Amino acid sequence: MSRGQVVQLAEWRNKKTPTNQHNNSDDSFYQNKQMICDGEVTLFTTKNSGGNWQMRMRVEGHRQYHQKSLRTKNYETAKERAKKEHAIATVKLSEGKSLFSPPLYKAIELCVNEEKKTKTPFTLNTYSMLNC
Repeated sequence: MSRGQVVQLAEWRNKKTPTNQHNNSDDSFYQNKQMICDGEVTLFTTKNSGGNWQMRMRVEGHRQYHQKSLRTKNYETAKERAKKEHAIATVKLSEGKSLFSPPLYKAIELCVNEEKKTKTPFTLNTYSMLNC
């Protein structure tokens, strides 16, 4: 066992969270948390955001959140931008589009399949035309 594994094992036995890992349930990371859009969107700032507001919303069917910087320090402006982003995300999801970029292997697979269909050689513009 390496030294790091021994430390983690000892911390696990003592039921302590390892100090080098970030605990997402720790509310001290998020500052000025505000819920909008019937609780579907969380507006917040962090210690490292420099006062800029960010938004975060859970995406059904995924194990991740859609998070975005709203690039403003004004709460009212952030609130309006977050509502607009929420509406855009809702429309995209209702149309069956994804909010997240596909993994590299999926992107390559899409390009290869498109190349087979159109019998056109793959170029960098091929991927942008797929509307992923």
